[in-house]
Formats: sequence, structure tokens, C-alpha cells
Amino acid sequence: MYCPQPRPPTVAAQNISPHHTRKGAFYGKNAVNVLAPLRKILVPTINGEVIDHYVHVPFTTADLMNWQSTTPRLRDDPDVVHRRFRAIFQAHDPDWQDVGQLLDCLLSTEEKERVLRGAREAAETGGDGHVFITLVNPTQWNPNNPTNMRELKNFLDYILTGIKQAGKRTLDWSKVHNTVQGKEEHPSDFYERLCKAFCIYTNIDPKAADTQSTVRLIFISQSAPDIKKRLQHLKGAEGKSLEELVSVATCVYHTRENIQDTKQVRMLAALVNAENKQVGWRGPPKWQPKTEKWGAPSHANDMCNYCKQLGHWKGVSKPTYRETAPPARLAAATNGCGKNRHR
Repeated sequence: MYCPQPRPPTVAAQNISPHHTRKGAFYGKNAVNVLAPLRKILVPTINGEVIDHYVHVPFTTADLMNWQSTTPRLRDDPDVVHRRFRAIFQAHDPDWQDVGQLLDCLLSTEEKERVLRGAREAAETGGDGHVFITLVNPTQWNPNNPTNMRELKNFLDYILTGIKQAGKRTLDWSKVHNTVQGKEEHPSDFYERLCKAFCIYTNIDPKAADTQSTVRLIFISQSAPDIKKRLQHLKGAEGKSLEELVSVATCVYHTRENIQDTKQVRMLAALVNAENKQVGWRGPPKWQPKTEKWGAPSHANDMCNYCKQLGHWKGVSKPTYRETAPPARLAAATNGCGKNRHR
């Protein structure tokens, strides 16, 4: 979009700012009030110098709708709402009427009243009761006047304070104790969610040094069972920082995946074995006694230990045994075939 260049100010332009970027409106005694944020530009003078001037660049409907769709409710996440207003204030320097438009767009009527009430209380406490906590531009207000700009900066600071005050909740520790790590949730994500619960539902700053012991205890006790067991048995866990505990929990989280893979391999092997048993497979063959060529075992129960004949009578193999047996075994063969006598 084409934006016309601002007119070079003359000597009499002390009370008149450069024209509006889109509508050509001026500041000064005869200026028209324009609902728009401020933008600083550099303007050359007739003396060859360059000075700073503020011009209005109004909020577009697309900007307002985008902020409205991406900004949560104040009661749901006051920190995000506070950061969103602070970013808009730093980028655009909105005036009183612009702030009123933002409050109407991003907050409910009740939240808007609480923000203004908190801003007025902060101004009175800070000794700046003269600062206008209103949503209408003061009479004869000129953004190119340093005094008027200081008043605007103070007004924006008090509005941010009012947003922070309006976003405070009553203490609800049950919400913190119900913040438990999910089965597949990463430890760092769980830690961020726990810190957010502390900020929203308690008056504890989880990043402060004097609250680390409380946050550490709740982080360990509300972690997943396997991570909780590892952290409870960690030597010197009470003296470690939360970053170290999150690092240990992350190691357990990644090791859990390897263990799960091993279990799946074992379950698959057991399933294969079960299927093999169903089709008649009984594993490797068991030991069987050695057999002769025609299937007869090499030593049956009724076989003679000396002549290897099956079921012979006592004394049948004695003569043959005396002729062939060594002398050391003759004494054992005196009664037929010795120990292994059959029938």
C-alpha cells in the first residue's frame, strides 16, 4: 500500500505533527482525534536537520481479529495475555483510545473494569494520581511533546500492572497436585506445564531460588512411575537443580523406549514359539540310544554283557568266554556270564 511521505515541518510546525499515514490527520490545536497507534519516523527540517516525529498508523481489522483469535482469556492464562499487551505496547505505542479498543477486543467487560481498577490503584500507590487512567485522549495532547509522551508511557505501564492484578487467581493447590506427567509426555513438557500451574493457581514463582525445594519435591512425586522411582533413588537428588532432574528424567524417558523395543522382540519370539508348538514341533530331538543296522539297540535289557547274545541260558557262553576273555575277567565268568544272568 502506498503511504505518502510526511510534509517537512516549518518553523511554525511546533504544535503540528506530520500528517496521518492513511487519513492525513494532524496533531495540534485544530487536529482531528484519530484512533490509531503511534509510529516514529525521521523528518528532515528546512535547516537540513533530521528530527523524530510520531505519526498514527491505525490498527487494521485483520490485526485485531488475529490478536483476538490467538489471545486466550485472561482467567485462563493471564501471563500470555500480559505478554501480548506488552508486546503490542512496545511495538505500536498506542494512545488512550487505542488501549480502549484493545481492551474491548481482547477482554470481557468485567475483565476490562478490573484492569482499569487495578491501573488506578497502581497510579495512586505510585504517587502518579495525576496520570489519566481513562480511555479518552487528554485535551491538547501532542505525541511530539516529551511531557505528553512520558504521561503516555506511564499510562501504558499502569495498564500492564492492572492486567497483572486482574489476572491473579485465588490459591488452588489442588490444581497443582492434579498436574501429573502423562505416560508419553516428555519430562521437559511436564516441567513447563507444572511451572505454569504454579504461576496460575498459586502465589509461588517456580523460578525463584527460595521455592526450588517445593517445586523439586512436587516434580519428583508427580512424575511418571518409572521416572519417579529413578529420581527417588538418585543420590543427592535433594541438592540437585531442577534442570539436572529434568535431564535425568529425560534419560529415563529415552531408555524406556529401548526397553519397550526389547519387550516387543521377546513377545514376538514367544508368539513364534507358540505357533510352532501348535503345528507339532517339539524343539530339538532328544538323545536316543545307538542302534545297529536293522534298528536293534546296541545293548538291550536282556543282552549278555560278555557275549552280546539275547536271552541265553546260564553257562551257554562260558567256554567261549574262557577262551576269549582276558585273565582279569575270568573270575567274573565262573558262574555262567557273571552279573548279567538272564532267565
